[in-house]
Amino acid sequence: MNNQLPVSMHPRYPAFLEFMADCPYRKTPSTLETAFWAWLKAYESFEPFLEIVSAYLEESGELLNELKGADDEQK
Repeated sequence: MNNQLPVSMHPRYPAFLEFMADCPYRKTPSTLETAFWAWLKAYESFEPFLEIVSAYLEESGELLNELKGADDEQK
């Protein structure tokens, strides 16, 4: 027996619906469920990469702010 909750109860389902908002094609419950599991697998496989990029961008932004501050002091 399958005791899983519906995909619409998954914590990442609202993010999936936001991702699908611009999709012009008909979305039946069955296609949404299949698309959700595919999206979730892709999202989770890229999540470590996104964390690395996010950390890099944050460090780069801090460095740029420091450089800008040093440049402003020289003027």
